[in-house]
Amino acid sequence: MWKYEECIDAFMEEFSERKQRDNVSNSEALVRTFGEFYSPNMEDEMAKAIINVLYVELASKNSRIFIKAKENREKALKSINFEKIISQIEMKQITKSQIDELIIRRDNALELVNTIQVDLYPDARWYYEELINEVNQYLVTVENERPEFIVQDVLEHFDRACNNTTSEKMTIYMLLGEKLVKEHTSIPDSILKELVQFNRDDIGDQLLFEEINDLESRIKKVLELNG
Repeated sequence: MWKYEECIDAFMEEFSERKQRDNVSNSEALVRTFGEFYSPNMEDEMAKAIINVLYVELASKNSRIFIKAKENREKALKSINFEKIISQIEMKQITKSQIDELIIRRDNALELVNTIQVDLYPDARWYYEELINEVNQYLVTVENERPEFIVQDVLEHFDRACNNTTSEKMTIYMLLGEKLVKEHTSIPDSILKELVQFNRDDIGDQLLFEEINDLESRIKKVLELNG
């Protein structure tokens, strides 16, 4: 049986490790970690409460939350049985002050879950601005490489994202195009072909309307500058 701080630390450590080790988005790292720790039928009410609270706290750092996840977490937070958790004091899993803290965090999580923008696309993925920041940060680390090696390096590093959703792939290709145009280097045919064939309808609910507009505009600019 978990103790209060042990449960929090274990969840956060697993989340951080998954994100770093697997090179995945906050959203995917969170979904995987949650699936590892949580079950609706788990008997440890304290752990159940902590995991649901942590999910919302971490999800609030993303730009969106999948609508079903929002509904499920809100329902789970509202159904926490604090009387049952109080009984866990006797088992030395949690203290009275920690219960008070958990109540405050649960109440804050209920407010948070209703402030996060709803996501209609079900699959975990890099969100647009999150991926742009991540790729640009990675490009800094390979700044001194030759352009052809930069392309290979970036595509290998973000291979999972490129094969996950169209929005992730096109965002990465667009950023590589911007980088190569800035370096006055021609864009490889494999990337150029995808950019030329970009169709905003293929993105669907993966991006917001304004994000699709931004991606489309930047792709057009890359193609124009590439000649």
